[in-house]
Amino acid sequence: MKRQAFYIPVLMLAVAILLAPRPAPAQNACVILSSTAQPFKEAKEGFRKGFGGTVEEIVMPPEPARASEIVASITAKSCKVVIPMGSAALKFLRLRVSDMPIVFAMTLSPAAIKSEGLNMTGVYLEPSPGMQLASIRKVLPAARRVGVLYSSPSEYLSMLERNAGGAGLEIVAVRAPKIGDAVREAESLVKRSDLLLMIPDVVTSTHEVFKSILLSSLSGNIPIFALAEKHVEAGALAALATDYESNGAQAAVMARRVAAGASASSIKPDYSNKAGLVLNLKVAAKLGIVVPEAAINEAIEIYR
Repeated sequence: MKRQAFYIPVLMLAVAILLAPRPAPAQNACVILSSTAQPFKEAKEGFRKGFGGTVEEIVMPPEPARASEIVASITAKSCKVVIPMGSAALKFLRLRVSDMPIVFAMTLSPAAIKSEGLNMTGVYLEPSPGMQLASIRKVLPAARRVGVLYSSPSEYLSMLERNAGGAGLEIVAVRAPKIGDAVREAESLVKRSDLLLMIPDVVTSTHEVFKSILLSSLSGNIPIFALAEKHVEAGALAALATDYESNGAQAAVMARRVAAGASASSIKPDYSNKAGLVLNLKVAAKLGIVVPEAAINEAIEIYR
């Protein structure tokens, strides 16, 4: 009886161990950086902090002929989810990685939007149209007509048009399918607008078009609300600069859901939820604009 009494607890313990839930294995993500530039490093760090599992880093090689090595590396690392950061990485991987979900980051919406319908989701580089409109009201409270050049219809432009009325603004949109069209339309758009707003667009957000609208804005005494800090440094009045680390952290939230079993395509892509105001007060003075003190105090970077 004593021997039987000893065996029963041992047997029960063994059964309990077998039936006990086992801890889930750590998830593995492959982050593919378009380059080693600082913004991508910051985004990767934000992703690493937010993901919680193992994060493998792969950098796109500068030589196009070596790009195919990336797919082999992803396969070898048995990644649960693939995270391309930047348009170069996304464009390369979106049609070459079909057996693993993709969560992109640090990519302007025109480049990422072409990936709809595939097993992917992600975070656009740009802040939402609502954030842009709110920032315009802070910097230019007297403005009403917002001039926008675009090459083709987009969700971003549609959201701007839907939300503009609630912000007391009107979108004056002019289509410019090619760079030459945008250059020609810029001058006439200035005459019908209180400011020019650059939006993410494969044509109208290019450097060539920016140079053209900058000349038109200065000659027409109309400010530019631009896409990035580099534009403000070059002569635009203001921009919302995305927080890169936060962009990566947003992607990590999506990646955790995908790694846990959710379909990437079931998660709607989102815009960056954290951005800081950048101002050029030298340009403001040249255009005769008095930027409200509240906007100046809020700015994360000011060019004087």
